[in-house]
Amino acid sequence: MKATTYNIITLFSLLTLFLVSTSCTDELATATGRTTDNQTPRFVIRANSPQTRVSYGSITQSTFEKGDVLGAFVLDQDDNIVINSSANITYSNIQYRVTGSEDGAQTLQPVLAQDTLPYGVGTYRYIFYYPFREGTTYNNVTHTVQTDQTTPHLYELSDLLWDVAHPSSTAGTDAQPVVNVKMDHAMSNIVLEVPQEMMSAEASLAWMLNIKIMVSGISLAAQSLSDLEGTYGIAETVNAETIDMWRFGTRTLDNQEMAQFRIAIPAQEFRNGTAMFRIQTKEGEMATYTANFTGNGVSFEPGKYYLFTVTETGLRFRGLIKDLKDGGDYYYEY
Repeated sequence: MKATTYNIITLFSLLTLFLVSTSCTDELATATGRTTDNQTPRFVIRANSPQTRVSYGSITQSTFEKGDVLGAFVLDQDDNIVINSSANITYSNIQYRVTGSEDGAQTLQPVLAQDTLPYGVGTYRYIFYYPFREGTTYNNVTHTVQTDQTTPHLYELSDLLWDVAHPSSTAGTDAQPVVNVKMDHAMSNIVLEVPQEMMSAEASLAWMLNIKIMVSGISLAAQSLSDLEGTYGIAETVNAETIDMWRFGTRTLDNQEMAQFRIAIPAQEFRNGTAMFRIQTKEGEMATYTANFTGNGVSFEPGKYYLFTVTETGLRFRGLIKDLKDGGDYYYEY
């Protein structure tokens, strides 16, 4: 008799708790998008994920720096921007700042505390992009690279990054859920290596020629590089430009010291017979190198690095440096 009474009470208590908790959850989801009132997501950029910014340790590896500002959007499952009506917040182009490194990850925090993004497994998708720009939309982005990319800042303004992050279904209800952000390149990256002995020690200068610098119609909601490429639209009416390259490092290749230059450009075709690179020699003269590769030329794709080397016999295309998502720092020989 005592045990029966206990079971009835327990069942009634559990039923009451279920009804109350269900009511509270619905209310919170409408107001804030969170599954419980103690869940504010922590966004982190993992050190071993594809990324770029500021501190360049090699051709393909670099990291964000404290203070960098990213833009963020929150979409629901119907691709609509999420609105928190109770707080009068529209989660569109919210500023998020890199606040520092913790446990091998760069932490992201809202610039304004009120803009903390909502959390809900199976409910939201988070779009992050860099560098932040006022007025940016996520579904029809026009991006123009700088014609002067001779400094890290100017290069970074050109190298558009993005990621679509998803809340984890394994996030606990008591601990702060973590959302991993894995940035990728919407542009192509071009690296040129030149024997230092060919160049002036005082002024090492290099340029890439005949580049279309504007792309339109980019959708930052694209889930992959191939999806992103489908939204590309090169502005053919814009004149091809010369881009000043950034000298970012050196390395030894075949017992030669090589000066390394890089730029970010929109994905595009580059045809054989077109002047491609120019360097200033130690004699103060200009040497121009023309595209002459297997086939009709080379196709630059988003999210890929391409390495070119100046040799005694001319320009060598060392090939595609493998997509960062697949890892590796090696070349396909052509």
